[in-house]
Amino acid sequence: GQVGSRPPMDAAVKTDEPASRIGVRSTVLICVAVGWTWYTMTTPGDRAQERSFAPIYALEDLRQFDGNGPDGTILIGVLGRVFNVTSGTEFYAKGQGYSVFAGHDCTHAFAIASTK
Repeated sequence: GQVGSRPPMDAAVKTDEPASRIGVRSTVLICVAVGWTWYTMTTPGDRAQERSFAPIYALEDLRQFDGNGPDGTILIGVLGRVFNVTSGTEFYAKGQGYSVFAGHDCTHAFAIASTK
């Protein structure tokens, strides 16, 4: 060809490895990295250790914390986790708009509630 002429559009850059091997190698590397990240974030041992510091409540136990107890503690449950909402007495105390949630598992109610 002529000096300074462009290669045809279908010309490939010459490398030591075929293009398909480079793509496969990159794809495998990305999959391994994503898989390892997912695995380390969701190992059962980590979740068990995290939950071992939190008290476990049965539904009957949770009902005692509706704000009417001697210390006024208000707890609600959502998706198996218990939240202390005592600082939100303007919302959860007796006679307030969300008092029906105090001392209860609210998962179903929150799941079907419309935010519109």
